[in-house]
Amino acid sequence: MLRLSRCVLAVLAVGIIATAAGASAPEHEGCQLDDSETQRVAAVLASGTSTSYRGTILVEYSGKREFVAVEESGASGQLVLRHLNRTANAESEIRRVNTLPTRTPCLLGNFYGFSLDTGQTVAGRDTYRLSVRPKDTLRLGYVMDVDHATDVPLRVLTLTPEGQMVERFEFAEFEPIAKTPSSAPERESVQASSMRFALSALPPGFSVINSGVTPVEHWLLSDGLATMSVYVEPRSQGVKPGEGVVVRGATLTYTKGTLEHALVTVVGEVPVTTARLVAEAVRSREGL
Repeated sequence: MLRLSRCVLAVLAVGIIATAAGASAPEHEGCQLDDSETQRVAAVLASGTSTSYRGTILVEYSGKREFVAVEESGASGQLVLRHLNRTANAESEIRRVNTLPTRTPCLLGNFYGFSLDTGQTVAGRDTYRLSVRPKDTLRLGYVMDVDHATDVPLRVLTLTPEGQMVERFEFAEFEPIAKTPSSAPERESVQASSMRFALSALPPGFSVINSGVTPVEHWLLSDGLATMSVYVEPRSQGVKPGEGVVVRGATLTYTKGTLEHALVTVVGEVPVTTARLVAEAVRSREGL
C-alpha cells in the first residue's frame, strides 16, 4: 500500500497498517507506464520510508465524518492516533506498522493504470494528482492529491472498480517532521508446514506477505497497493456453512463457513469478489 493512504485508511477502518520496504522486483520489459508516471509512483511508494508526519485528517465514509489526529514515527515503527470526535480528551491509540515488500511501478502497472494531473491545494500545500485505476474487478481504485514536497498522499478518494466513491480522507493539517533512522519492526512468520490450513490459490498479483498462528492461523496478503488479512479458525457445530459481508467505507469484512469445518474471515480494502476467492482457496492441509 502506499504508506500514507494505505496506512491511514487501514488504521481507521481495518487495523492493517502497511509500509513498502525491502528489495524491489526487477522491472518488466515493455513497462506500461511512461517515465513521468514511473517516477511519481515510485516517489509515492518511497514516501513511507522517507517521511514522518503529524496532522489532522478528515475521514468520510457511508455518510459519516470523523476527525483523527495522527503522528507517524519511523523511529518506533508505529502510528499514534486520536479519534477526536468519538469522546472528549480521546486517548491515543498506538498501531504497529507492518512491513510489506515493494512492488515496482512497472509491476503494479500489470494490474493498475496510472495517470497524472494537477492536484488541488490540500492543507495549504501544493499537490499533484495521481489516479489509480484497477484493470480488473479484484481491486479498488484511488484518486490521490499528493504533496509536491514529500510525495505523501494528502487527499485520497477510494473507488469501487465501477468508479463509485466509497471513502475519502483529507488532511486538514499536515506537518512533515524529521525522521529518525530505525530498523523495520520484525514480522511474525511461521513455517507453512506448522499450520493446519493453507491457501491453494491466490487472486492474480497477490502474494503472502506474512503468516502466523496466534491468536488463530492467519495470512497477510498484498498486491503492492491493496492488503487484506485472512483468519482461519475451526467452525463450531452451531455455525452452518455460508457467507456474510459487512462493509464500512472501503473496508470489507467477509466471513465464510466452509464444508471443511473452518470459519474464514477476510478483512481488507478489496471487493467482495476478491475476498470470496481467497476464502474459497482455504484448504485443510490434510486434504491437499
